[in-house]
Amino acid sequence: MHGRSEHLTLWHGIDPNLLRIRPEAILGDDRAAVLTATPHHIEVELGASEWDRQLKTAVRRIQARPSVPTLFEVFFQPQAGALRSLAQVLLDPAPQQLSETWASVQCAVPREAGTLTLVSRDPRPIGAQAPTTEVAWQSPVVLPVQRPNHATPDVLLVTIDTFRADALDFAPRLAAILAQGQLWPRAISPSNWTLPSYGSLFTGLPAAKHQAGRGPFAPEATGQIESRQLSAVDPQLTLLAERFRTAGYATGMVHQNPMLETWTGFPRGFEQYQRASDRTTDALQACEDFLATNTGRPRFFVLHLMAPHLPYRFGPDPDPLDDLPLATFLGADHTPEARDSFFSLPATARERVRQRYFAEVGHLDTELGPWLEKKMQSPTPLVIGFHSDHGEELWDSGSFEHGHSFDNSVIEVPVALIAPGQLAPALYEAAIPAELLGASLLNLVGIEHDLPHTLQQSPAQFRSSMPLYRAREQGRDFGRKGVTSIPFDPNQGSEGNGAPISEQKRRMLAELGYLADQEMRAQDRD
Repeated sequence: MHGRSEHLTLWHGIDPNLLRIRPEAILGDDRAAVLTATPHHIEVELGASEWDRQLKTAVRRIQARPSVPTLFEVFFQPQAGALRSLAQVLLDPAPQQLSETWASVQCAVPREAGTLTLVSRDPRPIGAQAPTTEVAWQSPVVLPVQRPNHATPDVLLVTIDTFRADALDFAPRLAAILAQGQLWPRAISPSNWTLPSYGSLFTGLPAAKHQAGRGPFAPEATGQIESRQLSAVDPQLTLLAERFRTAGYATGMVHQNPMLETWTGFPRGFEQYQRASDRTTDALQACEDFLATNTGRPRFFVLHLMAPHLPYRFGPDPDPLDDLPLATFLGADHTPEARDSFFSLPATARERVRQRYFAEVGHLDTELGPWLEKKMQSPTPLVIGFHSDHGEELWDSGSFEHGHSFDNSVIEVPVALIAPGQLAPALYEAAIPAELLGASLLNLVGIEHDLPHTLQQSPAQFRSSMPLYRAREQGRDFGRKGVTSIPFDPNQGSEGNGAPISEQKRRMLAELGYLADQEMRAQDRD
């Protein structure tokens, strides 16, 4: 059976701020896989190849706390010749391990025609073998060791969480990189929070059209903790990664936001979909690892970075936000007026928070900027897309954060396309929908698609909508008559049917204890 299999670490889903130890670099690792059970064998007939080639896959045991060993082995038998083993991976019993990592399997495959066989079994004598063990093989691919056609460019989509338009003024290295391509410094985000914005990025559709978002509000604000129904992206829509994978690209993504978890439906089309810790360097390393182990095909990788999202770690101390019960307040259903009052800080405190946000931007620039500069020196052609899901209000219109307002500080974001030798540098001041970036990337690498608009051919009318919190506006319309406000309607929301968690992941989460109070669990582990 073909599906997906996900490894979760001990710290997956726990707020890193509640931990007193350093979390692992990769917290979750979801991959397209062949799901089966021991003992089994999978046979694939291979034709002859003029290129040196290799098998690339990975294996893991799905069930937690495996108490018996499992042997994974790869065999090859030429049409006229003896069967021989190409690779073995032995996984020992791991009764203390809650969710097994992926173990990489890569090996050379002969050029001649023959049968490739993937086997997993209990390696002990027949009388000692245990009942079946559920296992997963990452969808196996047999590829040339080196890409035969280097003219096909790699595509790197860099998307930064909560990066407002004027943040580029505090990120000189990023600004210099984006100036080498086509830059829209004030594109319009399709929404003012993460889930619908990425639904739009991956589908090319407005927030109201793809179902990824929240359901309707209660008729009146209660001031109490709100039960928000969140919905995944429409399963019938074709996502950006699916388009690249169909075109022969190796596809991967690393993210750092719980709102991009696998329940969103966003992993579709990604062969490898990881969640990294909040450290920027961990996400950059995950990208490096993906590129290093996928050399036989062009590569499409989405790099999502959480900084400069709250909490702001840099800048002047003390942090005025430390005195506010942020988590409790943001989890409740409040009126816009109540939000304004909650964040009504003295002018000096507001300025310190602003400085901390832009200090976060500056620190990100020192880590991401040099890394991107190095990537642009690669001998393999590279197309870079740059994107932000939304900005951040820093009392620009009387309040703070995002998800509540459609002020320019929240919905204006930089979007860019960089393709040295293919696109001449250009600066465009027009307001265009940020979600059109995906179609423009497809055009640059020559992948046919049915999306009607690109950054260069924006629709005459579009909107930003679908707030996360109760707000004064449902969104804003952009068109021939300028910008107009859409009145807030509590009955408006995603038309999706929610985002049910799979039984496999529900079982993992239960075993990991994430259904209990997270803060208590974190304290118990210290």
